[in-house]
Amino acid sequence: MFNGSLSQLQALAGGSPAPTPVADPDVVQLSGDFNGDGRDDAAMLYHYNDDSIELFTSLANASGGFGAYFGSYKLPANSWKWDSFRSIVGDFNGDGRSDLGAMYYQADGSITMHTALANTSGGFGAFTGSLTVPANAAWKWDAIRLTSGDFNGDGRDDAAMLYHHKDESIELFTSLGTTSGGFGTFTGSYKLPANSWKWNSFRTIAGDYNGDGRSDLAAMYYQADGSITMHTALANTSGGFAAFTGSLTVPASAGWYWDAIRLTTGDFNGDGRDDAGMLYRYKDESIELFTSLGTTSGGFGTFTGSYKLPANSWKWDSFRSITGDHNGDGRTDLAAMYCQADGSITMHTALANTSGGFGAFTGSLTVPASASWQWDAIRLL
Repeated sequence: MFNGSLSQLQALAGGSPAPTPVADPDVVQLSGDFNGDGRDDAAMLYHYNDDSIELFTSLANASGGFGAYFGSYKLPANSWKWDSFRSIVGDFNGDGRSDLGAMYYQADGSITMHTALANTSGGFGAFTGSLTVPANAAWKWDAIRLTSGDFNGDGRDDAAMLYHHKDESIELFTSLGTTSGGFGTFTGSYKLPANSWKWNSFRTIAGDYNGDGRSDLAAMYYQADGSITMHTALANTSGGFAAFTGSLTVPASAGWYWDAIRLTTGDFNGDGRDDAGMLYRYKDESIELFTSLGTTSGGFGTFTGSYKLPANSWKWDSFRSITGDHNGDGRTDLAAMYCQADGSITMHTALANTSGGFGAFTGSLTVPASASWQWDAIRLL
């Protein structure tokens, strides 16, 4: 069932790996179509006890569920530190299959970009480096947020970076994808002025919000008065970004808690424009799925709830979510990996409907507890 990798997991998994480092921890990851069959799949990076890291794929089926995870490429033990890289998904070489990209922080302070290209089975090749930012550039690792999308509309996905300067200004950079799947030099475009936005008060998503064929950057911002606002920085033909423009305000009286929000994105209603999605955890431990539809100007409409997980049915820290068109119907769905109390791990999908709302989560795959998968050793993409 596990394509020869289960025994490795049983033999090597264990210990207490460091928590998964992400630049924007409450943003749901985007999945990709790794075998090019028109359905988005799930990918996983698994951190073994010997510090090797294996790339796994779970292919989506016509119902939007997930097949068994199978391993492909493995980074050798001690070659990459688990806390020293960030991962993105995108079709970086334009061949119709999504790949894995990574930004790695080297021991000498340089930062490198790498790509693991997907093959026709949905597995991955070795990570290949393409860009080095020298140590003398003095980029701070904790000052970076990384995301992906086709920002210049050329059919290849790119990397985007938000960089937090010492003066509290925040600059938007783009590294364009090449025909080989590598990355070009990061080029800055718009910069938020010093002290205009607090680094820990916003979450960022990428998608084509105005339907012009280029991915944009959007942000949810938590204002000092407790209100929450949505903003979009539209991409131009060079892949750079314009200023963030606000479109939606959720008033403070709504009582939304910042730590109760996970933000995501996708074309949930299938209209050709990406939308914003949100998972919200209530005080009674119920979790509701919301959608804010993208407008023709690239802004966002009111958040509307659809499915709600009943109180105490899912623990907030026991699941990780991804978005993608998992059943191939042209609408982006929401999927989740859940760590059960008995140590088993299950995969679930909430399919999107024509209004952009979601149905109930339906389970499709169970990894038994005997596989000994460690929850903190998993990154889901």
